Amino acid sequence: MPATAPRTSVWRLVAAGGLQLLLLPLCFALFMVPSVSLGGAWLQGLSQTWLSLLGIGVELAAIFGSIEVARRWVLRWTWRDLGWNGWQPRWMILGAAQAFGAWLGILILLLVTTGVHWERLPGRWSQPLFMVGLFVAVAVAEEVLFRGFWYSLLAHRLSPLGAAIGTSLAFSALHIFNPGWTWRAGFGIFLAGLVFAVGRWKSQGLAWPIAFHWGWNTAQGPLLGLPVSGLGLQGLWVARISGPDWWTGGAFGPEAGVSAWLPLLVLLWWWLRQPEPASQRNPKPEGTS
Repeated sequence: MPATAPRTSVWRLVAAGGLQLLLLPLCFALFMVPSVSLGGAWLQGLSQTWLSLLGIGVELAAIFGSIEVARRWVLRWTWRDLGWNGWQPRWMILGAAQAFGAWLGILILLLVTTGVHWERLPGRWSQPLFMVGLFVAVAVAEEVLFRGFWYSLLAHRLSPLGAAIGTSLAFSALHIFNPGWTWRAGFGIFLAGLVFAVGRWKSQGLAWPIAFHWGWNTAQGPLLGLPVSGLGLQGLWVARISGPDWWTGGAFGPEAGVSAWLPLLVLLWWWLRQPEPASQRNPKPEGTS
């Protein structure tokens, strides 16, 4: 279980999880319905940039709002109990560096074994720079939800590895409607989720998975011009890869191919070999903060 979380009964954990699942879509509606009902036509006039900002803003508000209610009124936990220990520069730097290193390895594998070339697209530097910033919000939102709230709930009664597997299955299912989805894409996202979750377990916080998640998306999208989980993002160039889909990932991008699985497996092996966190200690009594 999370090292600092007070011991909590199963019924309270189930109630908190159920409440968060119920509140999440309600929070989305709370933030979006007024905008649509009071003049939805204005949404059609927004550029893709502003629509993306609106979307991630609503997502962040819904995730944090639903978790805050469940955390405060049902679990009675602190945000630290959910894995938030601050930005922790050491873990942030390591996470981003390992993500960029993993993509360097993937790029080398693709260059050696397939044909890769880049096409220049018309555009300005503002778009890829915007995506770099947007990916910070995406990483925070998804890591707080999966490796923060849900990992902490599952780890409270299961082993850390069991919680990692459970949240990674849910994380993979979240992407099932992305363009180009296949079973290989599902496995690739599941594998990435395992790396995020085991890193959260061994680092005892959300700083590393947030930084790695951001670095992973930033490297493959704005920097390399590859699809990010099936989503093609407009940047300054786009990468064209020729080779078998089982290796390159096909339309979904390298995450659905063995070329990306290999560095993820190496990183997962590395994390699993790290010692148990020194902060693993007896839980606090229920109701303490």
